[in-house]
Amino acid sequence: MDKLADNPDIDFVHIVTPNGLHAEHTIAAANAGKHVICEKPMGLNLAEVETMVAVARERKVYLMEALWTRFLPSTLKLKKMIDGG
Repeated sequence: MDKLADNPDIDFVHIVTPNGLHAEHTIAAANAGKHVICEKPMGLNLAEVETMVAVARERKVYLMEALWTRFLPSTLKLKKMIDGG
């Protein structure tokens, strides 16, 4: 993780490590100023996730759980329909 975090050519990281390392790696990347997409589950418990979110906010980096269904055309169309009433 240190090599990724220290590399100025990397803007974001996709965390795909074993679940027990998600929080550690996400926090390290965020502290290095990298945006993070983290696979599910984002953390092992609420405390881990709250810490991850707090660090991301403090460092002003984007943090998202890797939830690909959010970007499916059908999901986007349904959201547009709901928002439109």
